[in-house]
Amino acid sequence: FDFVAFTVLTVARFSIEKNHPTVIEVARRAPELQFVLAGTGYLEEPLRRIATPNVRFLGKRNDVPELYRAADVAFQPTIAENQSLATLEAMSSGTPILTNDIPAQRELVEFGREGLLVNGGAAGGIDGYVKALRSLAANPERTRDMGRAARAKVLHGHTLEKNAAALDFLDEVTVLKPDYIEGWNRRATLHYTMGDRRKSMTDINQVLQRERQSTGRTAVELGDR
Repeated sequence: FDFVAFTVLTVARFSIEKNHPTVIEVARRAPELQFVLAGTGYLEEPLRRIATPNVRFLGKRNDVPELYRAADVAFQPTIAENQSLATLEAMSSGTPILTNDIPAQRELVEFGREGLLVNGGAAGGIDGYVKALRSLAANPERTRDMGRAARAKVLHGHTLEKNAAALDFLDEVTVLKPDYIEGWNRRATLHYTMGDRRKSMTDINQVLQRERQSTGRTAVELGDR
């Protein structure tokens, strides 16, 4: 992938809630770091026009696990999340996480263990992300330890017994409350962690369909994260 400098990877669809403008601004303030963005969406072209030279756009990819393993950190400044498939995928690949300090992300990432959390919505949030990335770049062994802890958390935190019980519950939720979008989203995440990407995508399609029914449109593009 030709990652030479300390590489910050963001894998997400280009939509408002994923907060790519923050990635671009952080890149502008940290020119010594390399930023790589994978995904597509309606904000991609406007962001390409304002991006600094240390930002690369890869488009839609089919080798995301390999990208995560090649990068030094996964950067997810998302402002709205249920349970992030991208975060779990990065963690399972052994990549530490830098993310916004919101409830859904705190469920997955413990500060200083699997990655770092920054209050991105507060005054100075951009500077907080820059400081965190420079700290990770300056302490490579600590950063690798976080990646190892992230992978261990995913592997050990999803036992067959827990997964089976959770899947039974979510199956019931989707039958009894089919319009409850979060039920489909949670089941998609669980299927993904169990290694069944086909069923995960089927549930994601149900999420998209119900979002369209409730709002008339959706920013999500099939095949993106």
